[in-house]
Order: sequence, then C-alpha cells, then structure tokens
Amino acid sequence: MSRVGKDAVKLDSKLSSYDANETGVSVTVSHVMGEKAGTTTTHTGDVLIAADGIHSMVKKTCPKPQVLLPSVSSDFCCQVRKSFYGDEKPSFTGWIIWRGAMPIERWPADIPLEDVVTYGHSDAYMAWYPFRKDESGKETLVNWGACIKQGEQGDVAESWAQAGNKEEIGAHFGSWPEPCNHIVQNTDKIMKLSIHDRDPVKQWAFGRVLLIGDAAHPMLPFAGQGASSAMEDGMLLAQRLSETPSDVVSALKKVEEERIEHVTKVTVHCRNRGGILEEFVVVDKLKENSDEELKTLLDSKGVEHSDCTDTTSLLLKVLNCKDAWPESFLRKLY
Repeated sequence: MSRVGKDAVKLDSKLSSYDANETGVSVTVSHVMGEKAGTTTTHTGDVLIAADGIHSMVKKTCPKPQVLLPSVSSDFCCQVRKSFYGDEKPSFTGWIIWRGAMPIERWPADIPLEDVVTYGHSDAYMAWYPFRKDESGKETLVNWGACIKQGEQGDVAESWAQAGNKEEIGAHFGSWPEPCNHIVQNTDKIMKLSIHDRDPVKQWAFGRVLLIGDAAHPMLPFAGQGASSAMEDGMLLAQRLSETPSDVVSALKKVEEERIEHVTKVTVHCRNRGGILEEFVVVDKLKENSDEELKTLLDSKGVEHSDCTDTTSLLLKVLNCKDAWPESFLRKLY
C-alpha cells in the first residue's frame, strides 16, 4: 500500500463485466453504496488478475477447461469429480466447522493458554490459539474452531458466513473438558461453515486474464494452505511480470505452468486429509487394536503403546515420533 497508494484500492466495486483482447483489458464495476450508488465505473489496464474467491465472477465466464488429474500416485488421490468453471457444483464433504474469536481477557485464569492446542478424536475436535497482537506485541484474541464429521446429507447449502448457534455447538461439545465450552460461551460472534469441495482444474491463464488464489485452486481448510498458496501465486506473478513487462500474456502463462502441478498436489492433500488429524487416527487405531502394521511401526521406534486407555499421553508419544513416519504410511491413514 505504501508503494501504490491507498487510492489503488477501490471499495464498493462489484464486477459487472469485463473485456480482454490483444491490446488490454477493461473492467466495469457497479456501486451500491454512497454517492455512487446505482452507477458504474470502467477501469482499463494490461491484465486482469481474478483474486475474487471461490465464487469468482471472472472464473464463471472463462472457457471450459478439462479437469486436471493430479500427477500423484493413485493410492493418494481420491476420484476427481467432473466439474467445470461455468457450471461448477461443489460437493458437501460432511464436515461442519464452527469458528470464532474470543477476547483474550475472557480466557479462564486457571488454564494455561498455549500457542496451539488441538483436542478431540478423528470425527470431532476443537483447536484454539492466541493471535492478533496489539501495538505492545500482546495477543488480543483467541481464535478457535470446532469440527465435526456429520457425513453425507444430500444437498447442504454452502456458506462461510452463516451465524453459528451456541446450543447446537453445545450438543456436540458441551460435555467436553474445559475450556471447550467456556470458549464457545464467551465468544460474541460465531460462524458456521458447511465445508464443500471443488476439483482442481487445468487452466488458470486466459490471455490477459489470470485466476489466482481460491478462484484458481480452492482448498479444503484442513491443512492451513489456502492463504499461503494464494500469497505464493502473487509473489510469482510479480516476478514474472517484472521479467517480461512487454509480454504479459506469456508472464501469466508462466505462472500457471510453474504453479499448477504443485498447487494441485496440495489441493488433493487437503482433500485426502479430510479434516482428520493423523495423530487422532493413530490413537484411534491403537485403542481399537485394529492395525498390526501401526503397532509394529511404533515398536520399531521404541514407542510404548501397550496401555492405550490414556488418550492424551498416548497422543504425546505419537506426536514425538511423527516426523519419522514414512510417507507411504501417512497415505494409508487417509
């Protein structure tokens, strides 16, 4: 912002239409607030970067590319559904997530606030951590999420902003140890997310138009890679445009070519992770005494697991050897 100036950001500007040709692009936006309400404004430029999210208006008007089948092993990649840009139909994953941010001064004084805490099992868990520092460097909020696997239930409306209900959360997490219920009850605004999935696709660059971030590669939120992947898109885009400012079409195509395979693998990893933390899967398998390969693997690493009734201590043991797990075994967990 310090380099381009605050006037470079235009609020209250909803995309109405755009045109891209050999000489440049033009974008028409509509205004619904303030003095400009009911009017439109047209902007011109060299490229159109569509970073307008999973419901991208630009994406819906792009030609229909074929679905990209990721170049990863078949045992790691679940079946990719057929969907295209214009008529893309996301699929409900069965996962529900409630999210909120509690003022840190409401944290119970008798419970230590750790950097990151995850509590639960493979079908339901809560996680929380402090964030958003003030001018003095102290965190001001506790960000949290509560996740449950409800299973496939037919058509479920996709939403990232539906209001959450504390009583509904309590039905699933109310009996859990504190501070689980305390966090929920002391949060003023809660969102309910019905997690839907979209397929990776083959094409991001369309002449002078480039899709990036969620518009290009929406990811399930189970590995924390969505925002960082979008930032990587932006960094590479800036580099390629600076290298060939007179050939922006080639620059946009290079971004697609250099990013698409890697990002697709990350997208598929988020899908296969499916909200399940591998640590919880390991503990569940041990408690069920259902996986001889897992027990043999832990034995080889000197992890004592004969007493599987104490989930917390067992989870700590599993975490301590997690970095040494072979990738083939991690794939099996999913």
